[in-house]
Amino acid sequence: MKKFVTTIVLLAGAASVYSQGQVNYTDYNPGATTGFNIHVWSPQTGSPGVENTGNSTTAFSAATPAGDAPTGASNPGYTGQMIGGAGTGGSGTLDYTDGDSFNIELYYAAGNQVAAGFGSLTPLASSIGTLADSSFGASYAGMYFPSGPGGGLATIPGVASGGTATFALAAWFNGGGTYPTLAAAQGSGGAAPWGTSPLGAESIGGGNVAPPLLPGLGNPGNVAGGITSFSLQSVPEPSTIALGVIGASAFLMRLRRKQQ
Repeated sequence: MKKFVTTIVLLAGAASVYSQGQVNYTDYNPGATTGFNIHVWSPQTGSPGVENTGNSTTAFSAATPAGDAPTGASNPGYTGQMIGGAGTGGSGTLDYTDGDSFNIELYYAAGNQVAAGFGSLTPLASSIGTLADSSFGASYAGMYFPSGPGGGLATIPGVASGGTATFALAAWFNGGGTYPTLAAAQGSGGAAPWGTSPLGAESIGGGNVAPPLLPGLGNPGNVAGGITSFSLQSVPEPSTIALGVIGASAFLMRLRRKQQ
């Protein structure tokens, strides 16, 4: 009888694990022109405090890794550069070619939370990684290649296989370990550029259902929204802004005196 009860308990546990929802958050899917292949860009030239989002009209392929999948309806006009392609192991110097100095992390929530916005999501600690470095080369700048547990497969807490989950990505300058989290980058006073992608929701897999790729904008499996390429933002420290205002005021006063 004890053996029978033990077997029942073990089977129940196995069924619970079996039904856990999973998603494939890999950012490199050769041949999947309608799959999920996006890029992370440096802050916009001329407007670094404004994030830009959207996929390129150029289709991603192994021969054109700078393209996106799915493709965008119009060119989003990024004015920065794709981050990464080289690497020094991560340093405290802000260098947009150094992929090791930029973290990227998957955020999630149970259900369709697209309308609720990024603040409704939770970071998945096991997914954190860096952008492409010298081991991949400049052709793969802007992309990431998961190397954590599961190699791109992530189990989503609180969501069963077949259930709906919402996802987004966050990326930021880690400063060689000075800013290990998105929150740390956001509180850096402008020293650590950071950004978040649009949100997307979909039905996820697990068990005998293949985990889907992340819900890129335009993917047929989307329930709502869609993740696209995105740029980071770099907001100057308040003291820098204040000095700029003081300088502009002084200039205007001086100009006014000359005119009198």
